[in-house]
Amino acid sequence: MIRRSDIEYKRINSLRDSYEKRYAMLIRALLKRQFYGVANNITEGNYTDPSLAPVQDDDMMKIMKSLYSVVGVAFARDTFRNRKAEGDELIDYWAQYMMEYASTRAGRKIVSITRLTREQIRNIVGKAVDYSAAEGWGMDRTARFIRNTLKEQGEEIARWRALRIARTEVLTASNEGSLKAAKDLGVPMEKIWTAVTDQRTRDVHYMMNNVAVPLAEDFILPDGAIMDKPGDERGGPGNTINCRCGLTYRVIR
Repeated sequence: MIRRSDIEYKRINSLRDSYEKRYAMLIRALLKRQFYGVANNITEGNYTDPSLAPVQDDDMMKIMKSLYSVVGVAFARDTFRNRKAEGDELIDYWAQYMMEYASTRAGRKIVSITRLTREQIRNIVGKAVDYSAAEGWGMDRTARFIRNTLKEQGEEIARWRALRIARTEVLTASNEGSLKAAKDLGVPMEKIWTAVTDQRTRDVHYMMNNVAVPLAEDFILPDGAIMDKPGDERGGPGNTINCRCGLTYRVIR
């Protein structure tokens, strides 16, 4: 028997996919630009301690503010429309709410994203320097090798990291916007954790499928994590990265 919540999840997941693709492209372009920026600054005299100036939190924050505002508002409006309520007058309110959310909670994730990019660059440079030393190369050839290696590996890293970041953040933004709108409806409702029931789904999330709690309460996962929605950072990376779970709702009568 197909549950109504399953049908609803497939619909909202299709909507989410379109935003994932859009923002994955933007994030991939930014990460690639950061790797290339560092690579282009590599010279014979500075390759052991390259400038990481091209890798800044502000660049990712601009994308995340757009992502959280656009996706959050879209899913807030969708939740209102699904309940046959008009929410156009709340669009500016939701947009401001999501921008503030991005600046605070999502801001912590951005710092982590930037830190990892810098660590990856240092790691690539360090291994390239060691390799060139073992080969007995001169400074000019070493600098060229590091520049080329950073660009080649940076493109591959940007590809897979962009997909992971976009999926994780679009899911969080969509669920946050949807939950905010559900609360703004002012109707007693339950929120329902809806998981994708396939082999890629985490065991604890599979077990959470169709678990319902009142809007204002938290979900308690089998692993002990406490989350107000899929994507809630309180669940830690193990419960949030690449998560595909969503929320649906039902009125308490």
